[in-house]
Amino acid sequence: MGRILFLSLLLVIVLCSICHAGTPVFETSSGQQQAAKDQALELQGKVINDNDVMGLIAALQNDPEVRALLDDPDAMNAVLSMDMNFIENDPRFKKLRDNPHMRKILKLMNQ
Repeated sequence: MGRILFLSLLLVIVLCSICHAGTPVFETSSGQQQAAKDQALELQGKVINDNDVMGLIAALQNDPEVRALLDDPDAMNAVLSMDMNFIENDPRFKKLRDNPHMRKILKLMNQ
């Protein structure tokens, strides 16, 4: 998997995890948004060190819906800027959170 694709997918997963956990980060103060960014960095480290999660991430790279999301400039801009409002409300991200591989990843990340 290309490095940029991997990092983008990893960030999408981490942000979806934050949304999945119900962390209210859109419509919040800058301090709360910074806390969400800190949480994202912590989750990234956890994901990278978990071989089971890394295997599931590799499986997601071939999913056409995931690829379409990663190829969408608006979606990637939202991910890179951590626009949680966009991520929480875009139906493609909601659908991604219901993907069986993503659900396994989220379950492993929340243990």
